[in-house]
Amino acid sequence: MNFLKVTKFLQLIVACLLMSGATGFAEDTNLSFDVIRGGDKIGEHHINIHETATGKQVDIKTDVEVKVLFVTAYEFKHVSQEKWENGVLMHLESTSNDDGAHHELALNLKNGTLQGISDGQKIIVDRANIPASLWNKEILSQHSIVNTLDGHPMNIQVTNLGMEEILSSRHKQMAEHVRLTGDLERELWFNQKNQLVQVKFKGSDGSEILYRMI
Repeated sequence: MNFLKVTKFLQLIVACLLMSGATGFAEDTNLSFDVIRGGDKIGEHHINIHETATGKQVDIKTDVEVKVLFVTAYEFKHVSQEKWENGVLMHLESTSNDDGAHHELALNLKNGTLQGISDGQKIIVDRANIPASLWNKEILSQHSIVNTLDGHPMNIQVTNLGMEEILSSRHKQMAEHVRLTGDLERELWFNQKNQLVQVKFKGSDGSEILYRMI
């Protein structure tokens, strides 16, 4: 291959790379959190967002275990997957163990609604309700969201508490602080990239639970 052919070959590769950058997928996002209770780590929460040609796939895993005198007093395990196309939720499935209460959920967009099975029972959910998985900042414009354990709708109100500095395990950053009230009580922080960076809420025993970004 002579110099001219090599040059044209390299130009072709560069052109292909530029075209790929213009039309290819955005970079995947992996968000990981330590779950903190009373200053002690009790588990982890992971959100993996994989960009596809027309949307994204979101895989979520939560693993929490509270021990008292080396005996498990509470555990929560949850795995879920969301599939989105052009900003529309097409599929949601999850399996959960909420301290012995087991849940299985599978929803698919069909005939304009989310339809499927929740704990062995048929369920139909308004397609406008996005999942209560918290990673999606669109939750701030919602009045009703879908419980990702059993699929039932939850009514919420959103209060914006302004910008503030938070500390992850790596660095400080500015984040928008919002509070959800109603059927789901949560405080959320989103950074300037609209990524979820912190969560805080009260546990069933009244203790404060913090999801702190790793």
